[in-house]
Amino acid sequence: MKFDRGTGYWTFCTLFELDAEPESQREHWYRVTPYIAEFWCTVSNVPFFLVAWHYGCWQLWLAAIASVLSHAIPKQFLLTVDKCGVLLVLSKLVFHHTVLFHHPWVILLVGMTFAINVLDTHLARQFGWTWPHIVWHVSSATVAAVVLDKLA
Repeated sequence: MKFDRGTGYWTFCTLFELDAEPESQREHWYRVTPYIAEFWCTVSNVPFFLVAWHYGCWQLWLAAIASVLSHAIPKQFLLTVDKCGVLLVLSKLVFHHTVLFHHPWVILLVGMTFAINVLDTHLARQFGWTWPHIVWHVSSATVAAVVLDKLA
């Protein structure tokens, strides 16, 4: 395992029994504060909230909340909720697929975001790097803003 699992406020929480799987861990737990396991990954969700607020996108609000919770409280159940949040946002894109026909370059942006996510997974597992996940959060929020702007 590339990241250590320090103890913090949520370590002994019995609300959700299982800790998140080591493969999903993106930084050392509780290094910055004992209340947030993956501090920088949690904070890097701010762009999602800003974009969700600006465009009034409830799906992105829910995804941002799910991501914050899964990084702050590293439990397997919340990681699953986080993935459901991503699927919810992607379902909005699928539902409004016509934006891709009118602006095909958006497909390239979505593809780049997917590639960043794959790279993030590889670099976190192989080298224990945190910053690619932060880049993924920021780039995904940026792409969400572009897509939502085209839907407006």
